Amino acid sequence: MEELRRLLDDPSREDKDLSKREREVANLLAFDYTLVEVAKRLGVALGTVASVAARIKRKLGVKSLTRLLLERIKKIVG
Repeated sequence: MEELRRLLDDPSREDKDLSKREREVANLLAFDYTLVEVAKRLGVALGTVASVAARIKRKLGVKSLTRLLLERIKKIVG
């Protein structure tokens, strides 16, 4: 799990265009936090998290952050 966290936090990857906040939200969502849980954890409005999540998916060209996580797990495991 620590290797996965390092991989998600590495700004040299394909999501280097994400802001620090976008990476933070992506990491929480990828680790199965709900939008509501992310909003509470970060102390922001639910709408803010939803907007950030939509921006992340658009920037990364993915439909699901869960799918992105699964792809990265496959890379780690081989």
